[in-house]
Amino acid sequence: MLPLYENMENGKKYMTLTPKQWVDTWREAGQALEQIKAEELRVMDAQKAIRQIMPMCDWCIEHSEPRTTSGLVEQQRWFAIIREGRQ
Repeated sequence: MLPLYENMENGKKYMTLTPKQWVDTWREAGQALEQIKAEELRVMDAQKAIRQIMPMCDWCIEHSEPRTTSGLVEQQRWFAIIREGRQ
């Protein structure tokens, strides 16, 4: 564990790190979080996860408006604007 320096300000304690300590702390935390993520993925029940996600997908479908176009025409319009701006 890295040493922390306690500061008193308005009667409250604040812990501060040097920049190097801050970087080292997050490097260690990142490695620990990657290990946790890997373990969670290893033991995950895919079918259970799908059952948990499906209500959100259903809600999105029920509350979305049908598209009238694919967006390709709008995309081409933007490309034309960009192309004209470069000439």
